Amino acid sequence: FGLLHPGVDLRAPVGTQVKSIDMGVVVEVEKMKSGYGHFVRIAHSGIVSSLYAHLDKVIVVAGQKVDKGEQIGTVGMTGWTTGPHLHFEVHQGNRAVDPLRFI
Repeated sequence: FGLLHPGVDLRAPVGTQVKSIDMGVVVEVEKMKSGYGHFVRIAHSGIVSSLYAHLDKVIVVAGQKVDKGEQIGTVGMTGWTTGPHLHFEVHQGNRAVDPLRFI
């Protein structure tokens, strides 16, 4: 986690469940061939949002409400990646914060 890498990379086998860190609303679902690959962004209470990237499967849609611990997808290798992992970010407003505080 740092200025040039606003999240953490959590290694896990392809297909491992990815779950929301808190209740919220899915505000973005993208399936890109580069960068983050398949990713989900969730808006939580206040100005906090979380991002889950390099997903293999996404099982939520934009506008969907999710609960804390609800599965939103599975770990994959989409986008720019050298192996299966979850890229995980947490933002307060426009500022990235240490995501390890939330898991």
